[in-house]
Amino acid sequence: MKTNLRDRFVLFLSLTGIAIIAVTGIITYRIANTSITERTFAQLKTIRNARKFQLEQYFRDRSAEVLQLGQSQELTDFFSALNQQSEMMKDGDTIAVETPGSYVFSTVFDRPGHHQLILFSENNNGFIISRNSQKKICAVYFSGENNYPFFSTAKTAIAENDVQIRDYDTTTRQPLMYVFAPALQGALVTGAVGISISADALNSILLEQNDQNGLGYSGEVYVTGRDYRLRSQSRFITNSVMHVTAKTTSAIEVFEKNDCELIGNDYRGIPVLSSGSRLQIPGTDWAILAEIDKKEALMPLENLRNTLLLVSVAIVFILVFASFWLSRFFTRPILRLRNAVSEISQGRLGIQVEHQSSDEIGELAGAFNEMSQKLSDQHHEILAREQQLEEERKQRISSFIEGQEKERQRLSRELHDGIGQIFVAARFQLESMGQNENIRNLAPYVASQKLVHQGIAELRKISKGLAPSELSEFGLSSALRSLCTQMEESSGIHIQQSISDVVLSLSDLDATHLYRILQEALTNAVKHSQASEIMVDFSFENNVISLRIQDNGCGFGSEEPTRGKGLANIRERAALLGASLQISSRQKCGTTIEITYQTKNTDDQ
Repeated sequence: MKTNLRDRFVLFLSLTGIAIIAVTGIITYRIANTSITERTFAQLKTIRNARKFQLEQYFRDRSAEVLQLGQSQELTDFFSALNQQSEMMKDGDTIAVETPGSYVFSTVFDRPGHHQLILFSENNNGFIISRNSQKKICAVYFSGENNYPFFSTAKTAIAENDVQIRDYDTTTRQPLMYVFAPALQGALVTGAVGISISADALNSILLEQNDQNGLGYSGEVYVTGRDYRLRSQSRFITNSVMHVTAKTTSAIEVFEKNDCELIGNDYRGIPVLSSGSRLQIPGTDWAILAEIDKKEALMPLENLRNTLLLVSVAIVFILVFASFWLSRFFTRPILRLRNAVSEISQGRLGIQVEHQSSDEIGELAGAFNEMSQKLSDQHHEILAREQQLEEERKQRISSFIEGQEKERQRLSRELHDGIGQIFVAARFQLESMGQNENIRNLAPYVASQKLVHQGIAELRKISKGLAPSELSEFGLSSALRSLCTQMEESSGIHIQQSISDVVLSLSDLDATHLYRILQEALTNAVKHSQASEIMVDFSFENNVISLRIQDNGCGFGSEEPTRGKGLANIRERAALLGASLQISSRQKCGTTIEITYQTKNTDDQ
């Protein structure tokens, strides 16, 4: 498919602009993606580290509190009083407890997530102090007969004389973890004191249900253990502590490398940005992970993408419009040059191209105008020269034909006055001799008389062919009819005449040209056409002479025959007359020659 310069210019600028916009958009999108991702990871890391510090500090505080409880004389006295009452008690018996000391009460029962105070003796018995359903404090006695989950932790605290932390116990209705410290009386370890902590304590730190905490509506911070079960409540799944497994790529990596930052699926199978770190809490092997849905984190990127698309579409439309306008501006002079060249190729020389700029296109237009003007001047010079040569040629041909006609008239007169008179004298001499009857009957005499008569007739025919006397004596119409009759008699071809009887005020030379044209046409038809009939029409109307010669011969097709000079002579005489000539012929369809001549001053009668 052909495309013009303007279309290619618009296409080139548009594609270039679109390519630049696409590359710029892709680079901008990738930079923004990297920037937003890095910013989100930095934000997650900040939140993760803050929660990590809070959790580790929480357990440091609980360890310190349990140590203080173990060294508290108030708690030692309270434990001794309970032991005095437990001599006759069985495992599971309950003792109502009056409000304990303010320190014990505030430390154990006034903090969120604290459920029990456990007093453990070296004899593997002790009391579990908690609030009942009526919110009253009671102590439940236990003995070594039942192996409670915290026994090993309490024994380790006694044996090592240090704080011990136990991971969640899942055998109870509510998962609990324990913090034990040795109970001291002076420097003597008399037992262990511990507290039970539920997941509520961790949730109060990790689970903030608001969109202003830097985690949006889809982010969360949670703790998982080495077994990949959650140690804190999920923001999206209820009753998830120790029931939901979070064996995700980020959880696996954080236990392998202590820290991680990656994009992957969370325990729900949703793509998230995750930042994790190992927790430094004695007695546990936990990791903390801060995560946010990838969709929410990259929402500004999606908005940026939509904005880039809208801006890009707008820029493309503006670019296409600007390209179209610029293409029209830059290609208009070139299109003018192209149109001017096309007009020059069609022969309209001298055309000028308007230009106002002084750049290369303006210089090109100026050079074209100069070339066009020179071509026009040279063309006019050539036309003038050709016209001059044509006039000279016509003048030479006219002089030649005029001289030829004069020579024919001279020859005709000399034949008539010379040889003609000799033949006439011979005829008179024979007629005089024929008065003698004996001579008149002689065969030689008769043959001689016949030859003389034939010679006179042939001489008159030749003389008439050289200079038809009818032209000067009877006019053009009579001469044309006489010519047709003579050609019909000599050729035997029927010539149908339709010659108007008019008197024309033509010059002798013009009349002779018309006569010779008919004579040449009839001669060609007789010699070459193999026609059986020739039609000749001659008319004069509205100062226009029309001469038409048509035969039913073989014709000569589209190419004019090269033998002979008949048609060339006809063309030359028509050109000298200034007449219009049309020659049409088809093979096996005959030939038609039509001449139209506009006279200057004529009188028809």
